[in-house]
Amino acid sequence: MMADDPASAAYSEYGNMQSEEPYGGEDSRRSVPAEERGKYAEKLLIKHLLHDYDPRARPVVDAMSPKIFISKNFVRQITVSFGMSLIQILDLNENEQVLTTNVQTLYVSCR
Repeated sequence: MMADDPASAAYSEYGNMQSEEPYGGEDSRRSVPAEERGKYAEKLLIKHLLHDYDPRARPVVDAMSPKIFISKNFVRQITVSFGMSLIQILDLNENEQVLTTNVQTLYVSCR
């Protein structure tokens, strides 16, 4: 791959994130459970993916959005539908009040 290839740049950037040593170096990795190392990698990935995320963003037409014309001069909001179906209850921990489920989601953006 070429160095200026976006895919290789993303891979090398993620590789750099993984190279950070949360537990004190290569030797200490053997004493840290794999599950803990996985949690650290997951947190780094989420931080990387959401670094530019604006939580105030919402799916409406505004000055920055492309215009959607219904008639000659009418612009409307974007309708977004989200559905969730319960497939299976996997576990219920009453002491910790945690319900683990298997669900199916459906997202539809009507433009």
